[in-house]
Amino acid sequence: MVAIKKKMQGLMLVKVIAGVRAETAEKQARDANLRAVKAEEDVRALPKKIHQIEND
Repeated sequence: MVAIKKKMQGLMLVKVIAGVRAETAEKQARDANLRAVKAEEDVRALPKKIHQIEND
């Protein structure tokens, strides 16, 4: 019975650690997506800036 309880505690710990890792990965993915959106916006703005500089 003690062995089963220890095994259950170990599995619960693994579950908690996996949850933390999943949350971290999700946050990193959200951050990466935000950076990608920002980079795309910057790229779209470049032709306007180039045109503006050429006309000055």
